[in-house]
Order: sequence, then structure tokens, then C-alpha cells
Amino acid sequence: MHEGGSLLGENPGSALSGNQHKAISINYGETRRASNKKDPEGLLLGWDTAGIVEDVGARVTNVKPGDRVVSRNVLGGWAQYRVAHAQDVAIIPETVSFGEASTLPTAAVTAYLVFQRFGALLGKRVLITGASGGVGRFAIQLAKLGGATVVGSVGSDRYVDELKALGADEIVIGAQNVTGRVDRVLESVGGEELFNAFQALDDGGLLQTIGGASGLPTTFPAGSLLGDRTRTIVPHRSTEHRYARPLAELLQLVAARKIDLGIKWTGDWSQYDEAAELLLNRKLAGKAVLEVA
Repeated sequence: MHEGGSLLGENPGSALSGNQHKAISINYGETRRASNKKDPEGLLLGWDTAGIVEDVGARVTNVKPGDRVVSRNVLGGWAQYRVAHAQDVAIIPETVSFGEASTLPTAAVTAYLVFQRFGALLGKRVLITGASGGVGRFAIQLAKLGGATVVGSVGSDRYVDELKALGADEIVIGAQNVTGRVDRVLESVGGEELFNAFQALDDGGLLQTIGGASGLPTTFPAGSLLGDRTRTIVPHRSTEHRYARPLAELLQLVAARKIDLGIKWTGDWSQYDEAAELLLNRKLAGKAVLEVA
């Protein structure tokens, strides 16, 4: 684990450590990147991992060898060992499994950081697009815990009951069907969905975009930005944040069983192709966890 600077650091002997992986959670984004096969040969992908600390650098004080931890990096997770920034690592409570912890770093922390930027949610009406996806499912639960009225937008009615069970007050098929105004939007789809979600914002409303799962461009027709409402689109910049604190707080919610992690598939790391196929073909609404021996 590295306390700061680049992934490899300037002084590997004193500032780095490694984790022995026990579980890996895979996400749609990294899996799609792997399927495109455009990266240089030998580049190791992988974001979300949980395991045991093998060693730490001289300046690392928040973890020690033998600790059960969860971590996130932009690369290197799909392996038996990885190097991680110390500030991107959190200790896993004894009541939380490696597999459970591995689901948090990308999807749950993304939702956490969006709502942190939004501020207090109590009494707010929050729209979450792509609500059946990994981030969306965590976002529904965190917004509800924050006291918001939650509106989820999805592409079909397949998961309506499931998302309402997670805490959504309303589910619409596409943001164009939102009735009334919303105060905040977590937007992950892009294309026309982004435009329609923006149109649903009330005066003073904020929309934070975290991606564009649709792969489609967003067009704002002439005149659509005129009127008496002040609305703001905020980009999501995860590289500005460290993960240790969000992970620690989310792990406490998991330990208290206040969050449904939505693990829908678990298997050995050798079954990656099976899990990836489910994710890439949108056959898995939830998290997939690979166990590492």
C-alpha cells in the first residue's frame, strides 16, 4: 500500500505493500474494457478486491500484515496479489465476508461520493437513472437512508418490485416519465436519458453524471436551456477522492445489515468468462463475485 504519489511510488522499498486476494468483484465497465481487447498485452485490469495484507511500507500506519482489507485501484485487481494506496484501503469487520466487502469499492463508493457532494438529502426528491445497475442499487439504498424520496428510472419493468424493496418510492420507465420536479439526479445512462433527467430538475437542482452506459450522445435542443430555473450539471471526478473513509463507513452499514449488497452470482476465479458473459449481456442485475483460492 502506498501513502501517496503514483501507483508504484518513488521508493517501493519503504512505501509499498501487497494484498493477497480472497475475493474479486467485477463490474460492467472493466469487463467491457477487457472484452474490447484494445489494451496492451499483459496489462492487468481489475478494480475491486478484498484480501489479506501481506506487507506494508515503513510509512503505512492504518493497516498491518494479516489485516482483512478491501481496496480499490484503477488496475491490477485480477490477480492473486496487488499493490494498493494505503489511503484506498479499509479494514473489513469480522462479521463481513471478503466477497461482501469486494462489492463496495466502485459501485457503492461512487454513489456515496455523489451524495456527499449533494449534501443533506433529508426531504429532497432524488432521481436515480440506471437504477437497476450496480451503482443504482446502492444509490437507492443510500439516498433512502439519507431521508430522501427516491425515484428510480429503468429501461423496463423487469426489476420494479425488487427496486422498490430496496427503498425506491417510485419507479419510472425512462426519465421522460417522471412527474413533478426533482431536487437531485444521479445520472449514469447518458443520451436522451440525461437530457430528460435534466429537464426534470427543479430550480436550484443538481445533476451529477457518473458515466454513459447507453454509449449515446446527449443533445440539448435549441431553447431547452432557457427559462426561469437554475440547474447545474456536475461531472464526477473519482480521482479527487481517496477510498479509505467511504469504504470504512459503508462497511459499517454492511456489518449492521442496513445495505443489501445484491450479490447475484458467486464462483471461482476460473469461471470469469461465465460471469463476464452475464454482465456484458445485461443478464445479471446485481454484483458478481469471484473467489480466489
